[in-house]
Amino acid sequence: RYEVCGDSETAEIAFVIEDGLQGRGVGKIMLYLLARHARFMGISRFVADVLPENVHMLAMFENCDFPHSMVWSAESVTVTLDVSRDRCSRHLLAR
Repeated sequence: RYEVCGDSETAEIAFVIEDGLQGRGVGKIMLYLLARHARFMGISRFVADVLPENVHMLAMFENCDFPHSMVWSAESVTVTLDVSRDRCSRHLLAR
């Protein structure tokens, strides 16, 4: 899901993926589908706060096709994704 932040171009995203489905690309597909919908709604940027030990989620963001940045602190990693351009098609069609 995503929740629009203070400015209408940024949304905070969060994922919950059942344990048995983790590691199968579900998160990445959800990311691209959410980005496609968000873009339609005028959102161009996603932000997410991820625990540093959640290496699988961080790897998903690191390996997605959206330009991104990661700011590390002791408590969390703030990930910012530029979702202003469609980068979804090849991932969604490959499934």
